[in-house]
Amino acid sequence: MSAYNADKYLLESVASILNQEYANFEFIIVNDGSVDNTSVLLKQIKESDSRVRIIDQENKGLASSLNTAIQISKGEYIARMDADDIANSTRLSTQLEFLNRFKDIDILGSYVEAFGDSKVRVWTFPETKEDCDVALLFLNPLAHPAVMFRRRIIDDTGLYDLSFNYDQDYELWARASASHGISNINKVLLKYRIHGNQMGSVFSKGERTNSQKRTQLFLLNEMGLTVSDEDMEIHLLLANAYRLEFEFAGNYDILKKVSLWIKKITETNRRTNRYNDLALRKRLYTHYHALCLYLADNGFGVYKEYKVIANYLGFNAINLTLMISCLFRSGRKEHLVLYNLSYKLKNIIRNVVGQ
Repeated sequence: MSAYNADKYLLESVASILNQEYANFEFIIVNDGSVDNTSVLLKQIKESDSRVRIIDQENKGLASSLNTAIQISKGEYIARMDADDIANSTRLSTQLEFLNRFKDIDILGSYVEAFGDSKVRVWTFPETKEDCDVALLFLNPLAHPAVMFRRRIIDDTGLYDLSFNYDQDYELWARASASHGISNINKVLLKYRIHGNQMGSVFSKGERTNSQKRTQLFLLNEMGLTVSDEDMEIHLLLANAYRLEFEFAGNYDILKKVSLWIKKITETNRRTNRYNDLALRKRLYTHYHALCLYLADNGFGVYKEYKVIANYLGFNAINLTLMISCLFRSGRKEHLVLYNLSYKLKNIIRNVVGQ
């Protein structure tokens, strides 16, 4: 765990680890130059439990803190935790059981429950090794504070890259993915707190996109693709279309370029056999469908282009939601309204059932 000015949530977070059902572990916490009450709290925590080890350093950032902790750790398995989240009491035992059972998996995450703002919702992630491997081409398939991994991935791949101020975990998983299996347990093992001081809030959209671009370019090159600047922009467009906060002033013509890029990725993979073919086609279809929904306000031409690529990827080209959206030219804004309404309706139903 890295802690920087974390006194607000630190005790709750640390307690969720110290109270785990599985108790045979060392808990290394790096105080990354905190100037609030974190140091005092960490001293109290250390005095109350012999499993806790505190490392004080000047502020160097998350990647440096995690590298410090990893280098002095002794265990075969390394579990990540953030100083503002809450681990379920069975988290460590569940992940250890999984890794002991499935020797081909070296990096393991789980579903998480996001809370702290006005919404409580479960974030799901790809589960199988093949789906996680392919997902890396487009997004980070793991919630960093919910991850447990074998020490050997560090021995084989190296530590977190200090040149990444954001998404350093995504870059590490990408580097390791060619020779180390990644998976997620389809259970919530961590409560992920949403608040204004998270890394995603601190770094600008440009900084976040640049980190994503570097990691995805590495993976695309690794699979044998030569990627131009335009190719990379098209890939980022496809990768990010599913995000609720995604913003893009696109038109029908961009789909032609995206379609060509999808074919290029698919054909290159069939030549190099880097990724599972079905998993790759499923992932490409998911992102392409999201982009088409985003661009549905451009009319029925979007649906016609969608049918071509859906057939190419081997999926049923009939999609009533997209067809109706294109007919009525309802684009991203309308879909966001429907998403928010459906979310509120689910909460009302959940509250009524709970009563």
